[in-house]
Amino acid sequence: MRGLSLLSATALALLAGTTGAQNYPSKPVRLIVPYAAGGSSDIIARLYGQRLSEDMPHTINPAVYGKVPYDPVKDFTPLTLVARAPQWLFLNPSVPAKTARELIALAKAQPGKLKIGSAGNGSGTHLMAELFTRGAGVDITHVPYKGAGPAVTATVGGEMNMVFTSMPAAVAFVQSGRLRPVGVTTAQRHPSHPEVPTFQESGVPNMVLTHWFGVLAPAGIARPIRDRLVREFTAAASYPAIVERYRALVLEPVTTTPEEFLKLIETDLARWGKVVREAGIKAQ
Repeated sequence: MRGLSLLSATALALLAGTTGAQNYPSKPVRLIVPYAAGGSSDIIARLYGQRLSEDMPHTINPAVYGKVPYDPVKDFTPLTLVARAPQWLFLNPSVPAKTARELIALAKAQPGKLKIGSAGNGSGTHLMAELFTRGAGVDITHVPYKGAGPAVTATVGGEMNMVFTSMPAAVAFVQSGRLRPVGVTTAQRHPSHPEVPTFQESGVPNMVLTHWFGVLAPAGIARPIRDRLVREFTAAASYPAIVERYRALVLEPVTTTPEEFLKLIETDLARWGKVVREAGIKAQ
């Protein structure tokens, strides 16, 4: 096995050889996280790296870049999801708003003044910002960073007023009072923070969604290797240390069959492609 690559928000791509299926893996599993430290992908990669050692959103990039050096369906073999989580809108505590509805009123009173950080142009967090500002009818200035971790750090430090991300990248700052969650993309209020209204409650449509994390292997991987990897990642999702950590990070452990995962990828390709086209988003 040559390595494992964790892709933010949508996929972990597994870079594995297709030979030696009988004794696979013949070498230690190596995790490569092509994102700035501190984001959700980095955190989840470390969880699975620790267990199995004994963020470029996969379905968004094709829509944003037009042409990418891979086909998100044909060039990969989906294995399984490993987790999912809602997206949250976090504010720096200096912003005088306790809910998304209050934030919308504030933004309407000060067009363009408030700033929202993201993991980069065309990233999942950028698309979340677009969904929110378009749905709420507000003008908030978007500022791209090189990863979710830096965007969160900038919001904690006051450079940004707000940021979208999943809870793993922000939970420590929420617990210390350095970030305030004001909206969540669940259909009902999340049990971890029942005081935070949903975007649906706040009058912002089309914002019921989850951020998922999954594992992919290259197309053409040997079936015995594919099945072994599915078994290992599925088993790891119920490992007590991972379940406990998921609970602390407000993540939901979830696994799927390769066929169910492929269907999800195809559905999301169509969904995010539509969002990118309507918002006119282009990577820079």
